[in-house]
Amino acid sequence: MNWATCPLAELPAHIFARLDRATRHPGDPMRTPVLGTIGGGRVAMRTVVLREVHADERRVVCHTDVRSAKIGQLHAHPAATWMFSDPVELVQVRAKGRTTIHCQNQLARRLWDQLPAVSRLNYCTTNPPGTELRSPEFALPPGLRGQKPTAENTIAGWENFAVVITAIERLDWLWLAAAGHRRAIFGWKARAWKGQWVTP
Repeated sequence: MNWATCPLAELPAHIFARLDRATRHPGDPMRTPVLGTIGGGRVAMRTVVLREVHADERRVVCHTDVRSAKIGQLHAHPAATWMFSDPVELVQVRAKGRTTIHCQNQLARRLWDQLPAVSRLNYCTTNPPGTELRSPEFALPPGLRGQKPTAENTIAGWENFAVVITAIERLDWLWLAAAGHRRAIFGWKARAWKGQWVTP
């Protein structure tokens, strides 16, 4: 990605291509963005794993436990902000939009079926995320503690699996450069991105 020479009008496509690339490389810093929601009148933030990017639909996707606090927050306030950054490229992208949650449906099933057993294990915990424990191993039921996860012994996790999809409506791009930082904001209007350079 050559951020230095990218024209304003091409930046949104450039951004989505960069995010899409991150989904295919586990070590890419943009693969683990921060997802911000509103809960109890306060901002709540956490790191998630970027699972899919659909540039044509302006959508970004992550997975979560349906019992997690973020699910209740997003039901009450569907607006969400994602913050992506790459400390090597010195670029930051804030993406805002409305979020939908999918669980126990065909879309969720398709993504669940693609998950390796080790990832499915995350949804097999006995209690909801955030529950106090005497010891970390007590998060999993006895039959899964210290066992190699398989598709068969992690099937119970399906009922806790949820897919979070945000349709991006606003982008805020920042690039730090020795010759002068650059920043641009974009809004989705009339089926097109409308952009503007702004002071960093």
